[in-house]
Amino acid sequence: MHALLNAPALKNYPKDSLKSLATALFKTHQQTPFTCTNLDEWVGLVKERYHALMSPPLKPLYNATGVVLSTNLGRACLEPSHLKELELLSGYVNLEVDDTGKRANRCHLVQELLKMLFGAEDALILNNNASALVLVASVFASKAQNKETLLSYGQLVEIGGHFRAHELLDCVTNLKFVGSTNKTYLQDYQHALSPQTTLIATIHLSNFLQQGFVASVGAKELFKLATAHKILFYEDLGSLQSVPQVQKSLKHAHLVSFSADKLLGSVQGGLC
Repeated sequence: MHALLNAPALKNYPKDSLKSLATALFKTHQQTPFTCTNLDEWVGLVKERYHALMSPPLKPLYNATGVVLSTNLGRACLEPSHLKELELLSGYVNLEVDDTGKRANRCHLVQELLKMLFGAEDALILNNNASALVLVASVFASKAQNKETLLSYGQLVEIGGHFRAHELLDCVTNLKFVGSTNKTYLQDYQHALSPQTTLIATIHLSNFLQQGFVASVGAKELFKLATAHKILFYEDLGSLQSVPQVQKSLKHAHLVSFSADKLLGSVQGGLC
């Protein structure tokens, strides 16, 4: 290691970074030996790894997948005109300052626009839709307050990034499953209601369908049931791609959330 870090060819490189790279290379070599017969070869390998690490990671590609909103290829593309607006970020902006110069909430910058766009009473922006799922359950059906959330067995869904919706919910609320994997009826929700129930949740099936001997309960029916029992109905819309869909869903749900990037062609985010 000493000889490698003090090699003349690496004189102008940061020693700490090189040491970290070299340590990783040595460990890999111990597990799966590869050919490095002299110090010069080790120096060349470390330099190669360093430059690969420091080069820009993103490269332009052609999308020939047939999928317009492709997660693997950057999801939604930004309009060139939007990139010009990002030049504002090269300086200071009024992120959390109002017109009077006092500190303000950054969410207010877009809340009114979102409320107008979707016809919602209020709106909140989060890192992603999984965050919205956890936030809704933790606020309105907190496990700490012994409150519970009803969810159909048919909606035990794993969404992108290996997030399992029911596991996320179970962290913050007492989750009670209703119905069965392939069939869930309104009476299943009715029988599961208890004094601790404060939330009925539905999870969008995202990228698969259940067909054949199946049954599920629609949002309108669940909304009526929740309203009649003075609890909340929350609909996770997943990665839907239509503003009218959100507007329609808000007529039959107290709360909805969805991915912002797919719908609005933006960076990753969640809207609630």
